[in-house]
Amino acid sequence: MLLFNFKKLDFEGGEKNMLLNIIKEPGRTNKIKGTLISEGQKNFGGNKMKNSNILIFVISTILLTSMMGNIVVSENREDRTFFFDAYHDTHKWETNPQYMIDGFVNTYASTTDAHDRELLTSNTCDGTGPGTIIKVEIRANGSWDDYDRDIILQPIFGGSLNGDLCVFNAADTPGWSQWFNISDDANSHEYWSWENVDELQCNVTVGDGSSGFTLFCSIVEIRVTYSV
Repeated sequence: MLLFNFKKLDFEGGEKNMLLNIIKEPGRTNKIKGTLISEGQKNFGGNKMKNSNILIFVISTILLTSMMGNIVVSENREDRTFFFDAYHDTHKWETNPQYMIDGFVNTYASTTDAHDRELLTSNTCDGTGPGTIIKVEIRANGSWDDYDRDIILQPIFGGSLNGDLCVFNAADTPGWSQWFNISDDANSHEYWSWENVDELQCNVTVGDGSSGFTLFCSIVEIRVTYSV
């Protein structure tokens, strides 16, 4: 039961309180009861409203509440995780570039070149999946040695549109970055399909910092959240 109390309404008999009870019963039409409460008069039907706006407000409230009672919002969310599994023949890190795409967290591609870039050209999504895609995110696992350097992830949409730079402040021990939401990117797809996930690519580059470093990256993952 929903209870509304409208105080000090202007009636012919003076200011009164009105209690509006909306009784909701499964499978039945909503029951609506209105009661005026004052010392001398408690009969809702025997009073005439001076202000028609009050009547309109009450009726609108009843209709809105009744409609809201029939609205059922239900959304189950699930997610799937993929990883990039191929790289460009030319654009790759200098040492063991294949370890960035083998799917293992404990094998690392590495580089000491501040200008290195590994272009990840495909991922393990096959272009099919259930539900409606809500969000797409990426993350990486990596670390540095000797001197700190960031790992920069840059998604590529549709094979040609470069996204924003996602900066992973790696540590001197291996670990994961945060999940970067690439759905909000200016060049991202307005509505994602599983085919869009399948064609997603990513640049993995070296961030600014001191020389004499070694940067490691073992894997770059994709997480897709969807409704079912």
